[in-house]
Amino acid sequence: MPQGKKAFVSNIYIELLRSAAATTVGVAYALVQTLYTGLLVVSHEKNAVGDREWADRAADGLVGAGNSLEIRTADASTGGTIDYVVIVEVTAFDA
Repeated sequence: MPQGKKAFVSNIYIELLRSAAATTVGVAYALVQTLYTGLLVVSHEKNAVGDREWADRAADGLVGAGNSLEIRTADASTGGTIDYVVIVEVTAFDA
């Protein structure tokens, strides 16, 4: 966030969907975090096409000046495809 601003994180939704099977399945994950705090993590270790994991939460995170939201995804599988959906609802305002 720029100086003089803050943001309120009011909702987070994460979904992982296996859209193509892996030759060797591994853990896939998506997370939303601030510089110091993890807000939501979803992991997935299934290999059938159409398998999904999801979570949502009403978050109460306040992101201050000089801080940021970070979204990370990873998939340790060999081959295959994981589709990610990450939605973060944020309201920015003057500090």
